[in-house]
Amino acid sequence: MNLREGKGELAYWILQKYQGRGYASEVLESFIEFSFRELKLRRLEALFYPDNNISKNFVKKFGFRHESTRNSEGRKMEDFYFLDKTLLTSNTK
Repeated sequence: MNLREGKGELAYWILQKYQGRGYASEVLESFIEFSFRELKLRRLEALFYPDNNISKNFVKKFGFRHESTRNSEGRKMEDFYFLDKTLLTSNTK
């Protein structure tokens, strides 16, 4: 998290036996609201591997949009999904 730049990064991991019960959705919704309203962030970023469709679809439900896929120094390519405050605002109206 970089409060000076108004950016935060999102990371999560849910044990398989707890998936599909709404825990992550409840936490992410609260996290997004807290990040923008209380911390005054302008941007949240989520990073995961391109073949992780569960994570991709999960963050998209909350207004994250694909911005880039990066490959750095031979590492596996990773998808970057971002949520800007203005995008969140437009999605909540």
